Amino acid sequence: MRRFKRGFGLLCRIVTQRGAAFFLTLTLALVLWGAASPVSAAERAAEDKKVLFAPLSDSVGVQMEQFIERVIRQAEGERAALVVFELDTPAGLLSATHGIVRTILASRVPVVLWVPPGGRAASAGAFMVQAAHVAVMASGTNIGAAHPVVASGRDLPEEDMKKKVVNDLEAQMRTLTHLRGRNSDAAQRMIRESLSLTAHEALAEGVVDLLADDRETLIAAVSGRVVTVGSDSVRIELAPGAAVERVEMTWQEGLIQFLSSPDIAYFLLMGGL
Repeated sequence: MRRFKRGFGLLCRIVTQRGAAFFLTLTLALVLWGAASPVSAAERAAEDKKVLFAPLSDSVGVQMEQFIERVIRQAEGERAALVVFELDTPAGLLSATHGIVRTILASRVPVVLWVPPGGRAASAGAFMVQAAHVAVMASGTNIGAAHPVVASGRDLPEEDMKKKVVNDLEAQMRTLTHLRGRNSDAAQRMIRESLSLTAHEALAEGVVDLLADDRETLIAAVSGRVVTVGSDSVRIELAPGAAVERVEMTWQEGLIQFLSSPDIAYFLLMGGL
């Protein structure tokens, strides 16, 4: 009977010790899982968010303004992580440029203006780049030459009007560069002196934020940056395998974009006369 009691007591102690060890192991596993799960959730959330890529080419006009607004609204509705506009423009209408700048500033999604290989952000494009939350250029591209001219390409005829328009544009450029933390002096010289900079010169002058020669490099460079969207500081979180959706103009939009460009519109006007 005593042997039975001693054996039973020993068995209880073994079971109790093993139970305690199991309980401690289970508790530790739960703690580690709890610590790791938020990171996994954040990673999954980053992977779920996509990037919208939209090309912008030719002259800046009303149709490009409407297209940019459509893409940004789509990004906001789909809760995209980022909108990247691939910009290649020689010039454009001042009214459309103002509208595009307003749309970018009002965007609830971070906007990147990227001048891809072979592109340029001349004249109106310089304002669009400065309005973006992140300004990026590829090697071999250029930005600037934003002095205002009339539709025919000639300088403004009246000196007083020319001075008025130039001062207004410089003030707008100062506002954008101060908002985005870029070099105001160099940006204003694009208007006053028709200054044009290469991609590497623009980066050295602080006119743009990054250089990227391809889409993969761009996404990697932009990911993790903190930008000001509205009044909030937003970190751009992009997973390595984030989905990328390319959004392009419909054929109707493309046709209107072609016909409404200043060069074509001026040619049609002269032909009509």
